[in-house]
Amino acid sequence: MLLLIGLVVPVVRTLLLSLKNGNSSEWVGLDNYGWLFSNGDILNVLWNSLLWVVLVPLVATSVGLLYAVMVDKARLESVAKSLIFLPMAISFVGASIIWRFVYAYRGEEQDQIGLLNQIVVWLGGTPQQWLLESPSTRCC
Repeated sequence: MLLLIGLVVPVVRTLLLSLKNGNSSEWVGLDNYGWLFSNGDILNVLWNSLLWVVLVPLVATSVGLLYAVMVDKARLESVAKSLIFLPMAISFVGASIIWRFVYAYRGEEQDQIGLLNQIVVWLGGTPQQWLLESPSTRCC
């Protein structure tokens, strides 16, 4: 059902709208398609889009597969794999640092550096140790 709502309905609606004029009030049939395929600029756009849709995934997949095969047989396999996975690890480290500053806690007498506790203080509450206290111990 979700597939129908998310994919099929928009495709049918788009096809129906393509058979109407610009303000979607008057049926023009296939005139829009005649204009589309007779306009040189639009044909250039369609050709470039087709190249991007076909070539980029093929090239990216081919290069990735070639690199994976080469790394699997390399002498310094662990170093090569580290270079592959390092960007993913760095993004997790960056995200963890950001979340650390969201939940950071300082005592009531100190200025808050954690975003969540600063919002609580601005609303007149007291700072909480969000990661150490269970929700049941935080009373309203």
